[in-house]
Amino acid sequence: TPDIVFSYFTKPCIWGSLAAYYAGVHKIIAMLEGLGFLFTEQPSGIPQKTKILKRIQILLYRIAFKKINTLIVLNKDDRNDLLNAGCIEDRKVYVLGGIGINLEHYKYSPAPLEPISFIFIGRLLREKGIYEFIAAAKNIKERFEGVTFNVLGNIDPANPGSLKQNELDTIIKEEIINYVGYVNDVSHWLSKSSVFVLPSYREGFPRSTQEAMAIGRAVITTDVPGCRDTVVNNSNGFLIQRWSSDALAEAMEKFILSKELIRDCGKESARIAKEKFDTRITNKKIITILLS
Repeated sequence: TPDIVFSYFTKPCIWGSLAAYYAGVHKIIAMLEGLGFLFTEQPSGIPQKTKILKRIQILLYRIAFKKINTLIVLNKDDRNDLLNAGCIEDRKVYVLGGIGINLEHYKYSPAPLEPISFIFIGRLLREKGIYEFIAAAKNIKERFEGVTFNVLGNIDPANPGSLKQNELDTIIKEEIINYVGYVNDVSHWLSKSSVFVLPSYREGFPRSTQEAMAIGRAVITTDVPGCRDTVVNNSNGFLIQRWSSDALAEAMEKFILSKELIRDCGKESARIAKEKFDTRITNKKIITILLS
């Protein structure tokens, strides 16, 4: 029997933790890097099927988390939602913050300002805010010349919330965005962009934002769980209302009209990243929890 079982992601946290308990493991740690789709509010409301699945997941969490020593989550909202749902006792929850990144790989560089460009990185899903990004890009393109919008990531045909291929083809043809697709190394594209944008509906603690901040990019993101933990409003970027392409376009316009703001927010992002997102610091915290 192992001394410690450390599981992460939803299914391993439930079934792995239960298996460890019944195998007589003395120390069981689980980690959730976000609460996922079932805990994400949608502009159109929550479908009945999603509500039922969420109830089942909460029930399984309650059963499994009774058996564990510690649950690691990445943000306070996730902690509060799990506590409010009666999934776990407060004393068992540890809020880690970001998983962290290798700062050596994401070196600071001043943001390019000619042309000003906004970058979106992620799967092209409704809950990642891709539709708001496209609508805001259209809005800005109608009023400002020479602003570009880079999109990195794939559509996901199996996901009902994904951007459709014909929708993607249309916006590429209309030159609303520069579609790059999936890339292994985003640092090159981040260094070529002025401002990072993540209008997501909910996150754990977005890695893409951490990478953008380390490189020294101003951030526009939504005031929702996970995302709000990355931005100090008006300091390293803007927190905007969720589901609103108008709010996103308004924040973009502030940066377009003030290039100094792009550089100042970018420097603050890099400072925060250095202080909070170094993976070596995060790894030490996790090891301390495992060995304590």
